[in-house]
Amino acid sequence: MTSEGPCSNYPSPGIEYINFAGSVIWDVGMPFFASFITIYNYIVIAAGSNSIIAYFLNNGAKVWYRNLTSTVNTTGYITMIPTVGDNVVVVSLNSPNALVALNAVNGAYLWSLNLTSFITATPAYGDGYFYFGTSNGKLYAVSPNGSVKWVDDINIPVLTTPAIADGRLYAGLGNGTFLAINDATGATIWGDTFNSPITAPPIVSTNGIVYIGTEDGNVYAINANNGAILSKYSTGYTIVSLALDGGYLIALDSQANIYIFK
Repeated sequence: MTSEGPCSNYPSPGIEYINFAGSVIWDVGMPFFASFITIYNYIVIAAGSNSIIAYFLNNGAKVWYRNLTSTVNTTGYITMIPTVGDNVVVVSLNSPNALVALNAVNGAYLWSLNLTSFITATPAYGDGYFYFGTSNGKLYAVSPNGSVKWVDDINIPVLTTPAIADGRLYAGLGNGTFLAINDATGATIWGDTFNSPITAPPIVSTNGIVYIGTEDGNVYAINANNGAILSKYSTGYTIVSLALDGGYLIALDSQANIYIFK
């Protein structure tokens, strides 16, 4: 466990950096707070409807600021948590529907990729590409330079952030389908079908097991190689998040219940 770190200053909009004893080291207020990630030695915040700001983690000093209203002529807002890969930060916009990339070091605008529908979950980064799904059922692989490697028309929206491991992309769909995809080509390797949409982002263990959570309250362990279902646990409530820590699987449901599996 780390001794300190940033957190949302709920219910007031902003960020506080708090040590393990609960003391505030620094805080930054803002008119509206959306989401943040930590990269290098600073924190990148999606703040306001369409602004991105980076602050140094050690003292809260501003590193850079970028307002997307004039940069990409948007009238919408940032819809997902920022994602970083290869010194590039990407965010999704809803008007126009687009993926926008900034230089993670200095905030300079790099490129934008216009889309025909909105991005449905925070993009994932791995194996040199950003991966994300859109509401019209397309799955994209996009390079940090903005070039599209492939687009897979899977017809059903991807509801959660994909997982990436061992050259494969794992994606849960809104109709209960779960896919393992070759992340270099977009070709489907195997697919499982469940009775409920996949609502928790999949997570992959180092021993070749994929864990997913569904809207009807089930946690599944799946063989990453062939899609065989290894185990199932029913909670009764929608699973919203999964994590692996020290050999334990941790699940959170929509009623704020936490389940720990060994």
